[in-house]
Amino acid sequence: RDSLIAKDFNIGKLLGLEKYLGKMNLQAYLDGQGVTDETAIIGMNGSVDSLEFMGNNFNKVQIAGILGGKRFNGYVNIFDELVQLDFNGNIDFNRDIPVVDFAADINDARLYDLNILKRDPDALFSSQVWCSFVGRKMDDIEGRLNIDSIYYTEGDKQIFVEHLTMLALKDGPFQKEISLRSDVLDAGISGTYRYVDLYPALTAMLNDHISLGYIGLKQPDSIVVGQDYSFDLVINNSDQVTDVFLQELRLAPNTSITGSVNTENGMFILTGLTDEITYSGLRFNNWNFDIRRSPESIKLNSQIKRFIFKEAENEDDVELGLGNLLLNAYAHQDSLDCIIRWADQQNNEHNKGKLAASLNFADTILQYARIREARVFIEDSLWTIDPGNLITLDSGTIAFKNLKFVGEKQLLSLHGKISKNITDTLSIEFRGWEFSNFDLLVNNDKLDLDGEIDGDLKFSALLDTI
Repeated sequence: RDSLIAKDFNIGKLLGLEKYLGKMNLQAYLDGQGVTDETAIIGMNGSVDSLEFMGNNFNKVQIAGILGGKRFNGYVNIFDELVQLDFNGNIDFNRDIPVVDFAADINDARLYDLNILKRDPDALFSSQVWCSFVGRKMDDIEGRLNIDSIYYTEGDKQIFVEHLTMLALKDGPFQKEISLRSDVLDAGISGTYRYVDLYPALTAMLNDHISLGYIGLKQPDSIVVGQDYSFDLVINNSDQVTDVFLQELRLAPNTSITGSVNTENGMFILTGLTDEITYSGLRFNNWNFDIRRSPESIKLNSQIKRFIFKEAENEDDVELGLGNLLLNAYAHQDSLDCIIRWADQQNNEHNKGKLAASLNFADTILQYARIREARVFIEDSLWTIDPGNLITLDSGTIAFKNLKFVGEKQLLSLHGKISKNITDTLSIEFRGWEFSNFDLLVNNDKLDLDGEIDGDLKFSALLDTI
């Protein structure tokens, strides 16, 4: 047994973890065997006054254990202003099937400075971790991960998760199951699949009916086969998490999503249910949806008991929304037909409506849209849209034909083109149009528009000014 004082010793190279670890300065008692990076096995007990890890340098590290040949079995203590860590366990990447088995206490980790989460420079993270996994690739992993007493603080906000457990099981090369249980949510996926194929398989199914390029999704490089799995997600209590990371979102407890995918028969099913979701001032009460894909089509059915897009406030007690909102959509060979219906629950004749529209995705840059039917009652007044309307999007040009909104003695009509071309003109015609119709669009309690307008407006090269 010898003592060693080393400077700029490349511990990352020794362990085969150069992506995470760099050089270190240490003073320790050593014994071991082997003379190369692959064969060296070193017993170490000492202190490190400089350790490069993920772009940072730690200068108060105690280490005791056996390391070498892409293996470490022992204890590490870090007491640093960036993190306080107690690690005890075994990491072995030298086996045919790597093993990770350890326990760790993490206190006051500064995630921003550690280059882990670039949000709040003063954010802190603490938890207790138990991890036991085997596997070389993501699809091969089996084992369990327990994380207790998770604390995350960001400014004056805090997230506390009492317990989180992830369990990964395998039955053969592709049959696998992963489950996640926590205070925030429960989730699981089970069946035959590869992680790398999950997204390409879904986009390939969509691409049969809707041009992915138009909706901003990349087309899959190849056809994915051999996927047959089911999945589920249930929200328990996500308020603390959304209050920090998605402040405009609120999900009611027991909000759930379930589904299944089978690439052999081309079937995809996705269903969802929630008592309430609010996002960016919009509120959805008692919402459920069902999406089903077959080789022939994609069908969507959705129902919302109450959709609120303007909440009542102290200075303005008017609440605006739609009751009993139904959406039915059918996608087939680059075309989409949809019908939207709603009705006020207290008085069906007071506020109700029906819209039917057709869209055609000719390719990734071209779309035709037409509102086939529109009958909307607002405060007992009937509004319709000329059924001869047509909207065309083509190579940076939006063209309107006979898009007329008619309500009793009011009319608003759009005809022409929006583009960057100075010769393309959009004409807007007003007849008896009440300015108060714009109140909802302005959505400003301190601004109330009144009066009527008759006349025509013409704009050219609109896209060049936006």
